[in-house]
Amino acid sequence: MITSRNVIATRQGDDQVIVIGAHLDSATIGTGADDNASGVAAILAAAQALAELPIQHTLVFVAFGAEEVGLYGSYEYVDSLGGDIDHVIAMINVDSVGVGTDLNVYAGAEITWGEDEEAAPTIDGGPTWVRDTALALAKQMGLPFQTSPDETWGGYTGDWSDHYAFVLEGVPIVYFEAWQWWGADDAWLGQETGDGDIMHTPDDVYENVVPEKVEMASELIAATTYALASGMVTPPVE
Repeated sequence: MITSRNVIATRQGDDQVIVIGAHLDSATIGTGADDNASGVAAILAAAQALAELPIQHTLVFVAFGAEEVGLYGSYEYVDSLGGDIDHVIAMINVDSVGVGTDLNVYAGAEITWGEDEEAAPTIDGGPTWVRDTALALAKQMGLPFQTSPDETWGGYTGDWSDHYAFVLEGVPIVYFEAWQWWGADDAWLGQETGDGDIMHTPDDVYENVVPEKVEMASELIAATTYALASGMVTPPVE
């Protein structure tokens, strides 16, 4: 038996919550420097940047366990909230921001995969306002972020990281990732770099992480979190 735990830190505000998460486990091959020490480093840097700034809403930073073996940490966390999930106004997920060719942000969608492995999935897109907030802030800050191609994911992402437990509960999410979509061998999977993936290979080591990518990600994570937590940006009225 292997035991895994989530590591949680809370900065208290009112009863509305923003969750900022990154998984702390890694695949057994490589060291996990990119997937996902880079994501954990980015949310820690964002937390430090926000430490003295005034906030209105509660911030919960979560380093999720057991992502690589089935997203167990994030599902367990969401289950633990029970009805309080309704107080989570947004979730920010950060996964592998240190190596990939392009920095991206995506919105969440419920995904249905067909029996044909070559067929496109069905994408039931969720709220986009958190992703759009991040993209607008990136433009203001001069940070080179984009989103997934219109001809495939259309600004959304799949079901393969810790955001998905929140998506299934209707929570708006934004997912930060460094990845290459244009020119990839598989338009639906993309690839991490022009030479292929680094994650889940022996090349996932510190020497291949680009510190500037992690820094830019942490800057935008902090800015997006502050925009939400301060009440500067609010959910659209339905």
